[in-house]
Amino acid sequence: MITIMAERFNGERFIDDPRQVSVSRALTRLVKYELGFGGKVTSISKNQITVETQVLNCHDTTTFAGSEEEMKPLYEAATFFMVASDRFHASSIEAVFNRLQEVGLTSAFALTAIGPILVGQTMVKTAMVLACGIQDETEVRQAVALETDDFYSVLELALETGKSVSSLRQQLGV
Repeated sequence: MITIMAERFNGERFIDDPRQVSVSRALTRLVKYELGFGGKVTSISKNQITVETQVLNCHDTTTFAGSEEEMKPLYEAATFFMVASDRFHASSIEAVFNRLQEVGLTSAFALTAIGPILVGQTMVKTAMVLACGIQDETEVRQAVALETDDFYSVLELALETGKSVSSLRQQLGV
């Protein structure tokens, strides 16, 4: 079991009681709701990971703790996320800004409200691609540029067949 401790500040400070969840639930929370909403890993060890997430006026600090064995999937996900952030963060921000421009969402509010979430989701996708062993920057960018449903399908097929992302995109017409 993984212990999750969460604190939120949005003008007032709220501290959730620590709770124990399964490894899979903790991994989902880490990837989908913390990193996927633009969170940043502020502290990491094999037994504990702390993530800070800012969405609108809410600042969350979430800590995941457990044995080294239980924390291994979370540790690996966070590590790949940090590698993805280091390698692709600037290009991800540019891609997100271009997407927002395409749909006419370039106001300061849209950029600050939606931008971090889109960047977070892009970084999570990038981390997944890297975790699957795809290292070529062109292949990574092509995979991450896919719509979410297509992304998961192409990534799964790339793993199962050994084909490149670009050949699968061409073959599937996505």
